[in-house]
Amino acid sequence: MWLAWVFRTWVFSCVFQNGQTAACNGMGANSILYNDVNNGNVCFWVSTVKGNLTKGQTECLNQGGYLAILTDAPMENAVHNFLDSVGRRSSTVYIGYDVDTTSSYRLTTLSGQEQTYENFYVKTINDAKWRCVSVYFSSWFPEKCDNSYYFLCSTIPNLASSESTTTESQPTTESTSATTESTSAITESTLATTESTSPTTEPTSPTTESTSPTTESTSATTTASSPNNCTCPPGCIVKYNSTIYSMEELNAEIAEIKKELEVEKTTLSSTIRKKTSADDPRPSAKTFGYFGIIIIVFVIGGIVALDFPTLVIELKTAAENLLKLLK
Repeated sequence: MWLAWVFRTWVFSCVFQNGQTAACNGMGANSILYNDVNNGNVCFWVSTVKGNLTKGQTECLNQGGYLAILTDAPMENAVHNFLDSVGRRSSTVYIGYDVDTTSSYRLTTLSGQEQTYENFYVKTINDAKWRCVSVYFSSWFPEKCDNSYYFLCSTIPNLASSESTTTESQPTTESTSATTESTSAITESTLATTESTSPTTEPTSPTTESTSPTTESTSATTTASSPNNCTCPPGCIVKYNSTIYSMEELNAEIAEIKKELEVEKTTLSSTIRKKTSADDPRPSAKTFGYFGIIIIVFVIGGIVALDFPTLVIELKTAAENLLKLLK
């Protein structure tokens, strides 16, 4: 019994290394109090429900905290041990960062402060949608912000500025403007068709007028769907002329757009996590591994040892038979 008690004590001391087991922020056993050098006593807790990044930030604020940031390796190790203790180590959990995965992996907090400490498993180049960050086992991964995961909260201030919200709302305005231009162009085309069908003594001239508005309609419609438009003041029109004469050209244009929007699936964090085993640097994990190796060696060695006398007898018999054949 005393060996079992010593073993349990050793395991719990490894799990909560660098962290205090006391609950905090009224979250009960689902939280941990960590003593940080720079921030003092920091409370961490993990959600019991899943949601996107916006929901995670709202829930953390309602509970008196913010989406968590991990400022150094000791803090991260304590958090991973805490997640392991509450059964969330193998779950994907949001943390409070914004990362540029398109080139340099520039990392900032949601409040805009640039960070130097990071622990990404691999830095794969993705498009701008992969800007959020999650922890999975002992590593970080870029994520799409609309995915539904658990989220980690803490009492370290990390509040997103209002500027990022305003910036994100601009594409909606541009899309509305482009839709208005497209609707206006379709109206012009309808009017031109009406003019071309009305009786007149000069059929050649109305036909020419009908062709001209139709060309403008094509140009304006292309403007609505083109990704090359820039942001301009209200009332201005930016035209991107691209005339398509056949279905083959249209299909080729669609195929080119699809090619630009495709993402290499083999580089996605979800694919990498399916095929890799995350490293676990904790001493407790290494100790359990060594115990497993010792047990396997004893089992296989025991089987071989039981058959060893029979093996010796068979070898002696084979040697005697071989000597008889040689005489």
